[in-house]
Amino acid sequence: MKEVSSYIPPGHSLVLLRPQIDDLLDAHRELLHDLNAEPGMLIPAQTVMHILLLQLLYSVPSEQQLYEQLNYNLLFRWFVGLGLNQKVWSFNALSRDIATLLNEPRAVLLIQKIIGEVFCGALLQMPEFSLNFALLHTWLGKHACASTASN
Repeated sequence: MKEVSSYIPPGHSLVLLRPQIDDLLDAHRELLHDLNAEPGMLIPAQTVMHILLLQLLYSVPSEQQLYEQLNYNLLFRWFVGLGLNQKVWSFNALSRDIATLLNEPRAVLLIQKIIGEVFCGALLQMPEFSLNFALLHTWLGKHACASTASN
């Protein structure tokens, strides 16, 4: 049986941009390490970051639909590092780990940084993406309100 990567076109935008994404994530490995140490975290934080980027880039409206995409979409599976025969985590584990990352302001700011540095300049030339800015602003707004209330 082939590897998932053999089904992904080498010129696809995610293939071309993934090295930049991974470089930014590597530059924040201390944050990812802290997130991996959170109680109950089952999915590596770097993987959850990739999952959240997919949700934003493809405007996947719900975690349930995101979970379904991870089960059958080869591009999504490749981007998060799942092989053809690997089972996707349970929906509960995925939902809990997404919530853990989204509750950490530094993780949300890192997602914003990745979108800003890797995608924003290139989005006009990449029609396959329909970036959900409203969702990103919702994630960011949650922490802006919390920091304003604490001041």
